[in-house]
Amino acid sequence: SPFYLGALIDMENESFLTPQKLLESARNGMPSVYGNTDVWKTHEQDPQQAQAFTAAMHSISITPALAVSRLAVWSDISSLLDIGGGSGVLPIAIAQQHTNLNATIFDIPHVCTIAQKYIEQYNLSSRIKTLHGDMFAGSYPKGFNGILFSQILHDWNYEQGFKLLQYAKEAMSDGGWIIIHEKLTDPNRQHKPLANALVNLDMLIWTQGQQYTARELEDHLQKIGCTKIQTITTTGYWSVVMGWIEPQT
Repeated sequence: SPFYLGALIDMENESFLTPQKLLESARNGMPSVYGNTDVWKTHEQDPQQAQAFTAAMHSISITPALAVSRLAVWSDISSLLDIGGGSGVLPIAIAQQHTNLNATIFDIPHVCTIAQKYIEQYNLSSRIKTLHGDMFAGSYPKGFNGILFSQILHDWNYEQGFKLLQYAKEAMSDGGWIIIHEKLTDPNRQHKPLANALVNLDMLIWTQGQQYTARELEDHLQKIGCTKIQTITTTGYWSVVMGWIEPQT
């Protein structure tokens, strides 16, 4: 079944969220899932860890990806750049529903190699490409009229997340949509919905990131110059926050 969650279970068996890891991260302010080693550096250096993580994220993202693929905005987008796109699960779902759209997955080299296998599995090699790079390097490839961040901003602090959105804007001189896909939390920080609030514990031990509220992401988009900003619940506790960048003359 495409909805099989075995890859997630396998990863959790190896890197399970335990009270000990939570205490360790709370005390030293560092991720603890791989000891005190940075998660992303571990994935860059260890193809097996990158494979396990990417497969796990693919398995839990199929249902939300199908929901995202039904959004009307994709009819306005012909060329999509997926920042930190992992397996390519979202572009794959979107491309299957919208034949007008081609996509590029932007990620670290090991993950791009993994993504290529998923793309081939879905017979989409002619429409979905991979490009390896560093999302914090300071510039994104140009020529795209849609840039997607799916479960990316929550891995970083607010300042770093804002910087990524600025890079996206700078790459869209001809205009286009910036689309953020996240599990949003209650604006009053009342730990609601509980499932999303609990993801903050995952972020604590994995990356020292956090879940956003809709208002926080809308404010980020407004500050970089987006218009037509809107938040749409897609399925369950998943949402999309998106904004339009006007062509820069």
